[in-house]
Amino acid sequence: MMIAGFAVDLPNRAMTTLTITLSLMCGATAAAAYGLGMGALFTSTGIMGDVMPSADLPLSLMSGAFLRITTLPIWLMPVKYISHFYYTMDAVYVCVVYLHFYVPGLPLAASREAAVLDSR
Repeated sequence: MMIAGFAVDLPNRAMTTLTITLSLMCGATAAAAYGLGMGALFTSTGIMGDVMPSADLPLSLMSGAFLRITTLPIWLMPVKYISHFYYTMDAVYVCVVYLHFYVPGLPLAASREAAVLDSR
């Protein structure tokens, strides 16, 4: 992760890499808890192997990595709040955009451009 943090031109590279790593570690802990909970719920590995992909696919689609959350139908919006993928993607987004590109008093797009120009 540290090599990727230095390969990409981000402001405050060490802190950005640390916050993204911590966000991903928290997401991995939530994913492990989800997997252990599903493992405790099903007694057979065959049944669990059939059910898990059908439960994981909607949860991963609701994360915002593959689809824009705003394009989802209104009746699917509450599903994103039970997805651990959504919270992980949101934490990484907050780390990168709001903590490191936001300049008070400017719109977010202008803040991002100003932060990128300052880092060069």
